[in-house]
Amino acid sequence: MRIYFTALIAVFATLATPAFMMAQPGSAVLDLAVPSDYRIAGITVVGADYTDIQAVKLFSGLQVGDEVTIPGERLSAAVRNLWDQRLFSDVSIELAELRDDDVYLVIRVAEMPRLTRYGFSGVKRGEQETLRGKLDLVRGQIVNENLKVTARQILMDHYREKGYFDATVNITSTPDSVLENAAGVNIDIDKGEKIKIGSIEVIGSQALDSKSVKRRMKNTKERAWWRIFKSSKYIEEEFNADIEGVTAYYREKGYRNARVTGDSLFRTPEGELGIALQVDEGGKFHFREITFTGNTKYSTAQLDSLLGFKRGDLYDVAELEKRLFMNPKGIDLSALYSDDGYLTFQAIPVEIRAENDSIDLEVRLVEGKQFRIGRVDVRGNTKTSDHVIRREIRTMP
Repeated sequence: MRIYFTALIAVFATLATPAFMMAQPGSAVLDLAVPSDYRIAGITVVGADYTDIQAVKLFSGLQVGDEVTIPGERLSAAVRNLWDQRLFSDVSIELAELRDDDVYLVIRVAEMPRLTRYGFSGVKRGEQETLRGKLDLVRGQIVNENLKVTARQILMDHYREKGYFDATVNITSTPDSVLENAAGVNIDIDKGEKIKIGSIEVIGSQALDSKSVKRRMKNTKERAWWRIFKSSKYIEEEFNADIEGVTAYYREKGYRNARVTGDSLFRTPEGELGIALQVDEGGKFHFREITFTGNTKYSTAQLDSLLGFKRGDLYDVAELEKRLFMNPKGIDLSALYSDDGYLTFQAIPVEIRAENDSIDLEVRLVEGKQFRIGRVDVRGNTKTSDHVIRREIRTMP
């Protein structure tokens, strides 16, 4: 015999009396006080007008053929799974039909409203177009808290980059007066006043003058009356690059382990933006022994003379790389080999020992094969013959 009824599973989980049951005389009885196992024989989704029905079933984690305990945690977890999608304003799972040990479930949802329009207040029309490009909101999107939080964060980041640190963004939604289950969104913006960087503090800088450290910050500058070609805005991406520049500056001076351990923003008494950098300088290092391995073309003495470092010189990694690979003031090690046909040459500097304030360095060379010019082709010449051009080329096959 079949028993047909509808009852919220959430109610099943909270009932405390075994007297709650729905049955016809002589039929099977569903006792809600005693958890029992059933097989899901069917799942129906109601209320999903825009959301794919199969997706709703997938989100729930329930499948036809699964065993489920009623009342039990499995159905409660299914409801939570659906809530977690942030697609619905209401979710319930109902028991529609019981056939012996088979149950037929109904997943009933109320969808979040869809976006029909959005607008701005507090900013000029020309600026609104810029903001629309950043938000990229489109008609039909779900209007939920996640949309509002994300949009607000995008706009706040935009105004922070422009120097408006006191900007406020308030996003509200109202039901659409024409379309059902739809909403319009209004974004109210108060930019406030643009705030400049008033001070930059370098904390922990003892070996190097804080002024010279701040000069290495190419894009993040304090406000000054004479600084007319560089803005004193705080832009996070440029600020992060400047922190790398500060670290590189210390290492150029031999402070191999120097690092910026922290940074913070604060408001100065004048209402401007303050930046504090916490620096750990570490110890000052020098070159001690520099050795070469893998060199057959040139002697160690020749390479050592070209590299030009002496025992006791500051351990400057940036200068070391210049002399190995790209020295603008003269020939470097890589150019020495490549100019002689060693096009696959590699030089790998390795710190083999660090003791007290000294570094022992080993430069491992992979000279590779020497290449020769096989053929010279000339193209694009319409007036001058090939042999005339080849005659002027110093390198010959």
